[in-house]
Amino acid sequence: MVFSLKKIVCCLLGLYYFCLVGAQSDTLLYAAEMTVMPVGARTAALGEAAAALPLNAQSLYYNPALISVNAQVEIWLEGAILYGNETQNASLAIQTPIQKDIIIGALYSAVINDDIPLYAELPATYQENLANPLLRSNGEPLGYFSNIHHNVVLAVAKNFALLGGRSSRLSAFPLPVDIAIGVNFKAYWQHMNPHGKVRLGMNVNADAGLLVSIGMDYDIAIREVTRRFMLGAGVRNALPSKVVWVYSPLDYREQVHNTQQYSVAYEDRTGFLQGHWLIALGLQRSFADEVSSSAEPADYIQTLHAGLEGTFFELVSFRAGISDGVASLGAGVAFDRYRLDYAFRFDQIKFSPIRLSFGAVF
Repeated sequence: MVFSLKKIVCCLLGLYYFCLVGAQSDTLLYAAEMTVMPVGARTAALGEAAAALPLNAQSLYYNPALISVNAQVEIWLEGAILYGNETQNASLAIQTPIQKDIIIGALYSAVINDDIPLYAELPATYQENLANPLLRSNGEPLGYFSNIHHNVVLAVAKNFALLGGRSSRLSAFPLPVDIAIGVNFKAYWQHMNPHGKVRLGMNVNADAGLLVSIGMDYDIAIREVTRRFMLGAGVRNALPSKVVWVYSPLDYREQVHNTQQYSVAYEDRTGFLQGHWLIALGLQRSFADEVSSSAEPADYIQTLHAGLEGTFFELVSFRAGISDGVASLGAGVAFDRYRLDYAFRFDQIKFSPIRLSFGAVF
Protein backbone atom coordinates (compact mmCIF):
# COMPACT_ATOMS: atom_id res chain seq x y z
CA MET A 1 0.00 0.00 0.00
CA VAL A 2 1.41 3.37 -0.99
CA PHE A 3 0.46 6.32 1.20
CA SER A 4 0.17 9.51 -0.87
CA LEU A 5 0.35 12.86 0.89
CA LYS A 6 -3.10 13.73 -0.47
CA LYS A 7 -4.63 10.59 1.03
CA ILE A 8 -3.04 11.19 4.42
CA VAL A 9 -4.24 14.81 4.55
CA CYS A 10 -7.77 13.64 3.73
CA CYS A 11 -7.56 10.96 6.40
CA LEU A 12 -6.45 13.54 8.93
CA LEU A 13 -9.65 15.45 8.28
CA GLY A 14 -11.64 12.39 9.27
CA LEU A 15 -9.71 12.02 12.51
CA TYR A 16 -10.21 15.73 13.18
CA TYR A 17 -13.96 15.20 13.49
CA PHE A 18 -13.36 12.12 15.63
CA CYS A 19 -11.24 13.73 18.33
CA LEU A 20 -12.50 17.32 17.99
CA VAL A 21 -9.04 18.62 17.20
CA GLY A 22 -7.15 19.55 14.05
CA ALA A 23 -3.94 17.73 13.21
CA GLN A 24 -1.11 18.64 10.86
CA SER A 25 1.24 15.65 10.68
CA ASP A 26 2.11 13.10 8.02
CA THR A 27 2.49 10.49 10.77
CA LEU A 28 -1.14 10.41 11.89
CA LEU A 29 -2.60 7.89 9.47
CA TYR A 30 -6.13 6.67 8.86
CA ALA A 31 -6.78 3.79 11.25
CA ALA A 32 -8.05 1.24 8.74
CA GLU A 33 -5.05 1.92 6.49
CA MET A 34 -2.73 0.67 9.21
CA THR A 35 -3.97 -2.89 8.73
CA VAL A 36 -2.29 -2.97 5.32
CA MET A 37 1.08 -1.41 6.21
CA PRO A 38 4.03 -3.43 4.80
CA VAL A 39 5.43 -6.28 6.90
CA GLY A 40 8.58 -8.21 6.04
CA ALA A 41 11.79 -6.69 4.66
CA ARG A 42 12.01 -9.26 1.88
CA THR A 43 8.43 -8.62 0.76
CA ALA A 44 8.84 -4.84 0.97
CA ALA A 45 12.00 -5.00 -1.15
CA LEU A 46 10.12 -7.03 -3.78
CA GLY A 47 7.50 -4.34 -4.26
CA GLU A 48 4.80 -6.13 -2.21
CA ALA A 49 3.82 -8.35 -5.13
CA ALA A 50 3.12 -10.67 -2.26
CA ALA A 51 0.08 -12.87 -2.88
CA ALA A 52 2.17 -15.52 -4.72
CA LEU A 53 5.39 -15.23 -2.67
CA PRO A 54 5.69 -18.00 -0.02
CA LEU A 55 8.79 -16.43 1.52
CA ASN A 56 8.56 -17.04 5.28
CA ALA A 57 6.23 -16.81 8.29
CA GLN A 58 5.72 -13.07 7.69
CA SER A 59 3.96 -13.93 4.40
CA LEU A 60 0.77 -14.87 6.28
CA TYR A 61 0.14 -11.13 6.66
CA TYR A 62 -0.52 -10.87 2.90
CA ASN A 63 -1.96 -14.28 2.05
CA PRO A 64 -2.52 -16.92 4.76
CA ALA A 65 -2.21 -19.76 2.23
CA LEU A 66 1.49 -18.97 1.70
CA ILE A 67 2.73 -20.51 4.96
CA SER A 68 1.64 -23.97 3.80
CA VAL A 69 4.52 -24.12 1.29
CA ASN A 70 7.37 -23.96 3.82
CA ALA A 71 6.18 -26.60 6.28
CA GLN A 72 8.70 -25.82 9.01
CA VAL A 73 9.02 -23.96 12.29
CA GLU A 74 10.02 -20.31 11.82
CA ILE A 75 10.40 -17.28 14.08
CA TRP A 76 10.85 -13.74 12.69
CA LEU A 77 11.52 -10.41 14.38
CA GLU A 78 11.38 -7.09 12.54
CA GLY A 79 11.99 -3.42 13.18
CA ALA A 80 11.52 -0.49 10.80
CA ILE A 81 12.05 3.26 10.71
CA LEU A 82 9.59 4.80 8.26
CA TYR A 83 9.12 8.18 6.61
CA GLY A 84 12.40 9.70 7.72
CA ASN A 85 12.14 8.49 11.34
CA GLU A 86 8.63 9.91 11.84
CA THR A 87 7.10 6.45 12.35
CA GLN A 88 8.40 3.22 13.88
CA ASN A 89 7.16 -0.26 13.05
CA ALA A 90 7.88 -3.60 14.76
CA SER A 91 6.55 -7.13 14.31
CA LEU A 92 6.90 -10.73 15.46
CA ALA A 93 5.84 -13.70 13.31
CA ILE A 94 5.89 -17.44 13.99
CA GLN A 95 4.65 -20.56 12.21
CA THR A 96 4.68 -24.30 12.87
CA PRO A 97 3.20 -27.44 11.28
CA ILE A 98 0.65 -29.22 13.47
CA GLN A 99 -0.09 -32.23 11.26
CA LYS A 100 0.29 -33.38 7.67
CA ASP A 101 0.01 -30.39 5.31
CA ILE A 102 -1.60 -28.14 7.95
CA ILE A 103 0.33 -25.10 9.19
CA ILE A 104 -0.63 -22.53 11.79
CA GLY A 105 0.94 -19.13 12.31
CA ALA A 106 0.64 -15.90 14.26
CA LEU A 107 1.82 -12.34 13.73
CA TYR A 108 1.83 -9.22 15.91
CA SER A 109 2.71 -5.82 14.48
CA ALA A 110 2.79 -2.35 16.01
CA VAL A 111 3.09 1.10 14.45
CA ILE A 112 4.11 3.95 16.75
CA ASN A 113 3.71 7.65 16.00
CA ASP A 114 5.14 9.97 18.67
CA ASP A 115 5.07 13.75 19.15
CA ILE A 116 2.11 14.52 16.91
CA PRO A 117 1.27 18.25 17.18
CA LEU A 118 -2.15 19.06 18.62
CA TYR A 119 -3.89 22.16 17.31
CA ALA A 120 -6.73 24.19 18.74
CA GLU A 121 -10.32 23.45 17.86
CA LEU A 122 -11.75 26.34 15.90
CA PRO A 123 -14.68 27.81 17.86
CA ALA A 124 -16.66 28.96 14.83
CA THR A 125 -17.96 27.69 11.52
CA TYR A 126 -15.85 27.68 8.40
CA GLN A 127 -17.66 30.73 7.01
CA GLU A 128 -17.23 32.65 10.29
CA ASN A 129 -13.51 31.88 10.34
CA LEU A 130 -13.18 33.28 6.82
CA ALA A 131 -15.03 36.45 7.75
CA ASN A 132 -13.22 37.10 11.06
CA PRO A 133 -9.43 36.53 11.18
CA LEU A 134 -9.51 36.68 15.00
CA LEU A 135 -11.36 33.35 15.06
CA ARG A 136 -8.69 31.53 13.10
CA SER A 137 -6.02 29.34 14.65
CA ASN A 138 -2.57 30.96 14.74
CA GLY A 139 -0.97 27.67 13.68
CA GLU A 140 0.85 27.08 16.98
CA PRO A 141 0.36 23.62 18.53
CA LEU A 142 -1.20 23.39 21.98
CA GLY A 143 0.87 20.32 22.74
CA TYR A 144 1.72 16.87 21.45
CA PHE A 145 0.25 13.39 21.69
CA SER A 146 1.06 9.82 20.63
CA ASN A 147 -0.80 7.39 18.40
CA ILE A 148 -0.09 3.63 18.60
CA HIS A 149 -1.56 0.90 16.40
CA HIS A 150 -1.63 -2.84 17.18
CA ASN A 151 -2.51 -5.72 14.86
CA VAL A 152 -2.74 -9.40 15.88
CA VAL A 153 -3.21 -12.09 13.22
CA LEU A 154 -3.82 -15.84 13.68
CA ALA A 155 -3.54 -18.01 10.56
CA VAL A 156 -4.26 -21.57 9.49
CA ALA A 157 -3.44 -23.04 6.07
CA LYS A 158 -3.70 -26.42 4.39
CA ASN A 159 -1.99 -27.78 1.30
CA PHE A 160 -3.65 -30.20 -1.13
CA ALA A 161 -1.18 -32.12 -3.33
CA LEU A 162 -2.99 -32.94 -6.58
CA LEU A 163 -0.17 -34.82 -8.33
CA GLY A 164 2.49 -37.02 -6.77
CA GLY A 165 2.67 -35.65 -3.23
CA ARG A 166 4.97 -32.92 -1.92
CA SER A 167 7.84 -31.72 -4.09
CA SER A 168 10.51 -32.83 -1.59
CA ARG A 169 9.85 -36.52 -2.26
CA LEU A 170 11.14 -38.68 -5.11
CA SER A 171 7.54 -39.82 -5.61
CA ALA A 172 6.71 -36.25 -6.61
CA PHE A 173 7.60 -37.16 -10.20
CA PRO A 174 5.60 -36.49 -12.39
CA LEU A 175 5.80 -32.85 -11.43
CA PRO A 176 3.57 -31.77 -8.54
CA VAL A 177 0.62 -29.44 -8.60
CA ASP A 178 -0.27 -28.10 -5.15
CA ILE A 179 -3.25 -26.00 -4.12
CA ALA A 180 -3.20 -24.30 -0.73
CA ILE A 181 -5.93 -22.39 1.07
CA GLY A 182 -5.66 -20.30 4.21
CA VAL A 183 -7.61 -18.06 6.57
CA ASN A 184 -6.51 -15.26 8.90
CA PHE A 185 -8.43 -14.18 11.98
CA LYS A 186 -7.26 -10.82 13.27
CA ALA A 187 -7.88 -8.07 15.78
CA TYR A 188 -6.85 -4.44 15.45
CA TRP A 189 -6.79 -1.68 18.03
CA GLN A 190 -5.42 1.85 18.12
CA HIS A 191 -5.10 4.33 20.98
CA MET A 192 -4.20 8.00 21.13
CA ASN A 193 -4.21 10.57 23.93
CA PRO A 194 -5.10 14.09 22.71
CA HIS A 195 -5.65 16.50 25.64
CA GLY A 196 -4.62 13.66 27.94
CA LYS A 197 -7.82 11.76 27.10
CA VAL A 198 -7.56 8.21 25.78
CA ARG A 199 -9.28 7.49 22.47
CA LEU A 200 -9.44 3.78 21.62
CA GLY A 201 -10.41 2.29 18.24
CA MET A 202 -11.04 -1.44 17.76
CA ASN A 203 -11.90 -3.85 14.95
CA VAL A 204 -11.97 -7.58 14.26
CA ASN A 205 -11.76 -8.98 10.75
CA ALA A 206 -10.60 -11.88 8.58
CA ASP A 207 -8.51 -12.58 5.47
CA ALA A 208 -8.72 -15.42 2.95
CA GLY A 209 -6.10 -16.65 0.51
CA LEU A 210 -5.39 -19.17 -2.25
CA LEU A 211 -2.11 -20.36 -3.79
CA VAL A 212 -1.58 -22.65 -6.79
CA SER A 213 1.97 -24.01 -7.26
CA ILE A 214 2.88 -25.82 -10.49
CA GLY A 215 6.19 -27.67 -10.79
CA MET A 216 7.93 -27.16 -14.12
CA ASP A 217 11.26 -28.97 -13.71
CA TYR A 218 12.35 -31.71 -11.28
CA ASP A 219 15.91 -32.57 -10.21
CA ILE A 220 15.94 -36.28 -9.30
CA ALA A 221 19.41 -36.06 -7.74
CA ILE A 222 18.38 -33.56 -5.05
CA ARG A 223 14.68 -34.56 -5.09
CA GLU A 224 13.43 -31.01 -5.53
CA VAL A 225 11.39 -29.03 -8.00
CA THR A 226 13.89 -26.55 -9.43
CA ARG A 227 11.47 -24.44 -11.43
CA ARG A 228 7.93 -23.61 -10.49
CA PHE A 229 5.15 -21.22 -11.38
CA MET A 230 2.85 -19.83 -8.69
CA LEU A 231 -0.48 -18.03 -8.77
CA GLY A 232 -1.85 -16.39 -5.63
CA ALA A 233 -4.95 -14.46 -4.63
CA GLY A 234 -5.90 -12.92 -1.33
CA VAL A 235 -8.67 -10.81 0.19
CA ARG A 236 -7.66 -8.80 3.22
CA ASN A 237 -10.21 -7.31 5.64
CA ALA A 238 -12.90 -9.44 4.03
CA LEU A 239 -15.63 -8.61 6.56
CA PRO A 240 -17.65 -5.41 5.99
CA SER A 241 -16.95 -4.02 9.46
CA LYS A 242 -15.97 -0.71 11.06
CA VAL A 243 -13.32 0.53 13.44
CA VAL A 244 -15.34 1.39 16.56
CA TRP A 245 -13.96 4.23 18.67
CA VAL A 246 -14.50 3.95 22.41
CA TYR A 247 -14.88 7.20 24.38
CA SER A 248 -15.43 9.12 21.17
CA PRO A 249 -17.54 12.23 21.82
CA LEU A 250 -19.08 11.93 18.35
CA ASP A 251 -19.58 8.13 18.35
CA TYR A 252 -17.06 8.05 15.51
CA ARG A 253 -16.77 5.01 13.20
CA GLU A 254 -14.34 4.21 10.38
CA GLN A 255 -15.39 1.91 7.58
CA VAL A 256 -12.94 -0.92 6.84
CA HIS A 257 -12.77 -1.78 3.15
CA ASN A 258 -11.30 -4.98 1.76
CA THR A 259 -8.10 -5.09 -0.27
CA GLN A 260 -7.77 -7.65 -3.07
CA GLN A 261 -4.41 -8.93 -4.26
CA TYR A 262 -3.56 -11.08 -7.28
CA SER A 263 -0.01 -12.17 -8.07
CA VAL A 264 2.01 -14.50 -10.27
CA ALA A 265 5.56 -15.60 -9.49
CA TYR A 266 8.26 -17.67 -11.17
CA GLU A 267 11.07 -19.36 -9.24
CA ASP A 268 14.19 -20.77 -10.93
CA ARG A 269 16.66 -22.80 -8.85
CA THR A 270 18.51 -24.45 -11.76
CA GLY A 271 21.65 -22.30 -11.37
CA PHE A 272 20.90 -20.00 -14.30
CA LEU A 273 23.56 -17.26 -14.38
CA GLN A 274 25.13 -18.86 -11.28
CA GLY A 275 22.17 -17.97 -9.09
CA HIS A 276 18.63 -18.69 -7.98
CA TRP A 277 15.99 -16.29 -9.31
CA LEU A 278 12.57 -15.14 -8.24
CA ILE A 279 10.36 -12.75 -10.16
CA ALA A 280 6.86 -11.64 -9.18
CA LEU A 281 4.12 -9.43 -10.62
CA GLY A 282 1.04 -8.32 -8.74
CA LEU A 283 -2.16 -6.32 -8.99
CA GLN A 284 -3.84 -4.82 -5.94
CA ARG A 285 -7.37 -3.41 -5.75
CA SER A 286 -7.97 -1.07 -2.83
CA PHE A 287 -10.72 1.35 -1.91
CA ALA A 288 -10.21 4.94 -3.06
CA ASP A 289 -11.14 6.73 0.15
CA GLU A 290 -9.80 10.09 -0.93
CA VAL A 291 -12.16 13.04 -0.59
CA SER A 292 -13.67 13.99 -3.94
CA SER A 293 -15.44 17.17 -5.02
CA SER A 294 -17.86 15.15 -7.12
CA ALA A 295 -21.08 13.67 -5.78
CA GLU A 296 -20.18 10.23 -7.07
CA PRO A 297 -19.20 7.60 -4.49
CA ALA A 298 -15.59 6.49 -4.27
CA ASP A 299 -14.60 3.29 -6.07
CA TYR A 300 -11.74 0.79 -6.04
CA ILE A 301 -8.42 1.65 -7.63
CA GLN A 302 -5.78 -0.69 -9.05
CA THR A 303 -2.07 -0.54 -8.31
CA LEU A 304 0.76 -2.52 -9.94
CA HIS A 305 3.57 -4.26 -8.04
CA ALA A 306 6.69 -6.10 -9.20
CA GLY A 307 9.87 -7.53 -7.72
CA LEU A 308 13.05 -9.36 -8.71
CA GLU A 309 15.43 -11.35 -6.49
CA GLY A 310 18.73 -13.04 -7.23
CA THR A 311 20.41 -15.38 -4.71
CA PHE A 312 24.04 -16.45 -5.07
CA PHE A 313 26.01 -19.24 -3.38
CA GLU A 314 22.91 -20.03 -1.25
CA LEU A 315 24.14 -17.16 0.90
CA VAL A 316 23.54 -13.61 -0.39
CA SER A 317 20.42 -12.18 -2.04
CA PHE A 318 19.84 -8.88 -3.85
CA ARG A 319 16.35 -7.48 -4.46
CA ALA A 320 14.58 -4.65 -6.26
CA GLY A 321 10.91 -3.83 -6.58
CA ILE A 322 8.32 -1.22 -7.34
CA SER A 323 5.00 -0.73 -5.56
CA ASP A 324 2.57 1.64 -7.26
CA GLY A 325 5.45 3.77 -8.50
CA VAL A 326 7.44 3.62 -5.25
CA ALA A 327 10.81 1.94 -5.75
CA SER A 328 12.47 -0.31 -3.18
CA LEU A 329 15.81 -2.04 -2.80
CA GLY A 330 16.97 -4.77 -0.47
CA ALA A 331 19.45 -7.48 0.38
CA GLY A 332 19.58 -10.62 2.49
CA VAL A 333 22.04 -13.00 4.07
CA ALA A 334 21.37 -16.66 4.95
CA PHE A 335 23.68 -18.74 7.15
CA ASP A 336 22.73 -22.19 8.37
CA ARG A 337 19.27 -21.75 9.91
CA TYR A 338 19.44 -17.95 10.29
CA ARG A 339 18.25 -15.21 7.95
CA LEU A 340 18.75 -11.42 7.89
CA ASP A 341 16.90 -9.17 5.40
CA TYR A 342 17.07 -5.42 4.76
CA ALA A 343 14.83 -3.10 2.73
CA PHE A 344 14.92 0.58 1.73
CA ARG A 345 11.79 2.24 0.30
CA PHE A 346 11.71 5.52 -1.59
CA ASP A 347 8.35 6.51 -0.07
CA GLN A 348 6.64 9.62 -1.39
CA ILE A 349 6.32 11.37 1.98
CA LYS A 350 9.93 10.76 3.02
CA PHE A 351 12.28 7.87 2.41
CA SER A 352 11.91 4.87 4.72
CA PRO A 353 15.58 4.11 5.39
CA ILE A 354 15.55 1.00 7.56
CA ARG A 355 13.55 -2.21 7.64
CA LEU A 356 15.36 -5.18 9.15
CA SER A 357 13.99 -8.72 9.55
CA PHE A 358 15.80 -11.45 11.45
CA GLY A 359 14.55 -15.04 11.25
CA ALA A 360 15.42 -18.54 12.40
CA VAL A 361 14.28 -21.74 10.68
CA PHE A 362 14.09 -25.03 12.59
